[in-house]
Amino acid sequence: MVDGAYRIPGKNQAFFWSGTQYARVTYNVGGGDKLEFGPESVRYHWKQLAHEDIGRVDAVCPVPGNKERLYVFSGANYVKLGINTESLVRSLVTARTPITKGWTTLGRAGWDRIDAAMVVPGSETNVYFFRGKEWIDVSWEDELVSHGTIAESWPSLVEAKFETVDAILDNYDNTYYVFSGDQCARIRMDEDKDTLVTGPYCIADKWTSLHWI
Repeated sequence: MVDGAYRIPGKNQAFFWSGTQYARVTYNVGGGDKLEFGPESVRYHWKQLAHEDIGRVDAVCPVPGNKERLYVFSGANYVKLGINTESLVRSLVTARTPITKGWTTLGRAGWDRIDAAMVVPGSETNVYFFRGKEWIDVSWEDELVSHGTIAESWPSLVEAKFETVDAILDNYDNTYYVFSGDQCARIRMDEDKDTLVTGPYCIADKWTSLHWI
């Protein structure tokens, strides 16, 4: 399954993570993709993660308001990385930190791990976190905004028959690819309204570059 995905700002390319491996893929929104690099070892090619003893990625999310920085979640911890979108050179911004310490709101909700995350559309302060069948909206100030279940709050995912979310890829056009198990769907987010655009479909059928997942 896809564990994490991050579109490189200004490019039609994205990083994908699965288990201990990752790859860089060129893709067109709506269809068409090509494997550019990988799959290769996360620990070997992401030295900043290896330095923090991270060898696999559970979720990735751009920092709200700064797409050239990203949170990388692994197990009960996370780090913040910087990425040069031209050279793709990465740097460590914040060392490995327990999720419950850096995001105390998640800790109070009983979440010490997450499955997926995305910046709230139109916001430069808030993040949606997903775990199991639930989601939480948390502000930059680490305050709880809202909390619920996917079944109650995400009609696009209900229509796609997704009970859980493994990864989310922001296309930077108000649409997102959502990955769940071996399935994928594309949804649109307009303010607080989400709608299903395409899918669900089998990842292996639509993303030939992800044959290794």
